[in-house]
Amino acid sequence: MKKACPWIGAETAGFVLAGGQSQRMGTDKAELLLGAETLIARAVGKIQDTGLSASIAGGRRDRCARVPVIQDEGGGPLSGICAALELCGAHRALFLPVDQPLMPVAALLALLRHSSLADSSAAFFSLNGRVETFPVILRRDTLPVLRRQWTLQNRGCLAAIRAAAAEEKWPVLVASAERLAQQGLCEGDNALPTRFWFLNINTSADLDLAQHLLRTPIG
Repeated sequence: MKKACPWIGAETAGFVLAGGQSQRMGTDKAELLLGAETLIARAVGKIQDTGLSASIAGGRRDRCARVPVIQDEGGGPLSGICAALELCGAHRALFLPVDQPLMPVAALLALLRHSSLADSSAAFFSLNGRVETFPVILRRDTLPVLRRQWTLQNRGCLAAIRAAAAEEKWPVLVASAERLAQQGLCEGDNALPTRFWFLNINTSADLDLAQHLLRTPIG
């Protein structure tokens, strides 16, 4: 694991969200190969490359032997987020879904830096002016309100976090992916255009596209 950058500090933990049912894919997405790595190994590696510790939230305990696995109550990523925050000893946590394999490490680092400096309760990216649900950084003290959203059956992560933020008047940070790309922060990490950073692998066609993008030089 790389040494954490000083502006991240030891008070941030990283989690891969891997509790989905993979219904559209028809098989466990976490074990799919992209290049030479499974999606779960790729996601864990991205978090570790930011300098953070990595754990898996949701899914089977035997999913990845080299990192801890936190089981949740099932029913979507909000359940995994709540389970992770419950056991998280850090001040904030980064959540990266297992099916978002093209997100640059440099972009994660930029979001971590901005979130740390602002001490925001929640931090997201936007793309073309639209807030992307993941990756997301959440402070641990958001847990009680997010749990309440869970019990109210508001299980859509973005809707739940927005509802909680409005209720509690949380400071929410939204970082423009396009602006990061224009600043050249991610050139050495991943040359893919920003629209591909947020590609979710939900079908075999999505996986084929990701394989093609990784094999094909950009520009």
